[in-house]
Amino acid sequence: MKPNFVASKLNFINEEWGTSPDDFIVQAHCEITCDGQPGGEAFIVNLVSPKRLEKMLRLGAEPVIGGHDFFIMENVNEGNVLALIQAMLYRTKANTWKELIDLTSVAFQWI
Repeated sequence: MKPNFVASKLNFINEEWGTSPDDFIVQAHCEITCDGQPGGEAFIVNLVSPKRLEKMLRLGAEPVIGGHDFFIMENVNEGNVLALIQAMLYRTKANTWKELIDLTSVAFQWI
């Protein structure tokens, strides 16, 4: 039986806001648990607005921005982020923690 990995909690650990609500980058810590197993794992993901991404590139703060661990979104909505992460976890079809980490390490920065 396939384990049920669950995105159980999202904590915003670092927030940087510009002068408008659509200018942000937020670092989030997400906890993943597995039904019937004690403990869990966690990863970091960056939530960034298109406006902030553009500023990062145009102001030369970052000459190149890799897509690893970035979710690009118009506004910070915890429910939407958790739903996206949950869908990604479900699609992996991972049977172990190692498989899950290996299959999602392109999108998540596991800690």
